[in-house]
Amino acid sequence: MALPPRRRLARRPRPAPPSATSPSPGPSVFRLLIAALLLPLGLWLCLRALTPARHRPPPAGELSPRTLTGLALAVGVVGVVGVVGVVGGSLHRTPPTAGTY
Repeated sequence: MALPPRRRLARRPRPAPPSATSPSPGPSVFRLLIAALLLPLGLWLCLRALTPARHRPPPAGELSPRTLTGLALAVGVVGVVGVVGVVGGSLHRTPPTAGTY
């Protein structure tokens, strides 16, 4: 006893996701967003630099500006040396030759 042939149902094509059909914003929108984020920061820094500084001794328990700057310099140097050490180790490795893995 033979079975009747199977009928194939026609499938409707799936609609494309919205990201595939809509164009990307482009570089002008990116620049506008960056300007909107960085402009207030720049204005704040400029205004802060133009106002006269208040000279007062640091409160008890706080580090002096000179000590804080020295510590920041030391931490930055240690961080850069660490990054260069990590990256430098991978840069000095000889690349594998063809056929050897």
